[in-house]
Amino acid sequence: MIEGRHFRSSEARRRTLSEAIDRYTLEEIPKKKDGNMHRAYLPWWKENLGNLKLAEITPATLSEYRQKLALEPYSRANPKAKRTSLKKGEEARVFKRSPATINRYLSTLSHVFTVARKDWQWTAYNPFENVSRLREGDGRIRYVTEEERTRFFKETAKDPILHTLWVRLFWAT
Repeated sequence: MIEGRHFRSSEARRRTLSEAIDRYTLEEIPKKKDGNMHRAYLPWWKENLGNLKLAEITPATLSEYRQKLALEPYSRANPKAKRTSLKKGEEARVFKRSPATINRYLSTLSHVFTVARKDWQWTAYNPFENVSRLREGDGRIRYVTEEERTRFFKETAKDPILHTLWVRLFWAT
């Protein structure tokens, strides 16, 4: 009991988040259709919380780092990269992360904890169960341009039923 062998959370006291992210990157990301989001977001978590044991990561810690994500500026361009789009002497633009992006960061790490809990039995619970997500915007509203309306009108003219539907629904607005 003193060594922690008889409790499920003993793995959580021995394993670091960095180990979990490395294993997840190796085993789980290749199974995903598009793992680019995970590859982009997990290094941030590894850099900031990677040294912590899984048992040390609490909802309060995650809320604190959610706030850090919101306040921390970042740039998309790397002037040192081979294929950079920046001109010589040009500075990279600095951005703030949107609530939607922050939620993606949270979801990515949450899935690491889910896999660590269900598949690897490294932790007894997922601390993200008690971390709320940020409210995302309503998205954007896109209107059909006059040029697009005309093109649709010409294309639907080939099918009388589709043409009638298009005229009644969209042309009159």
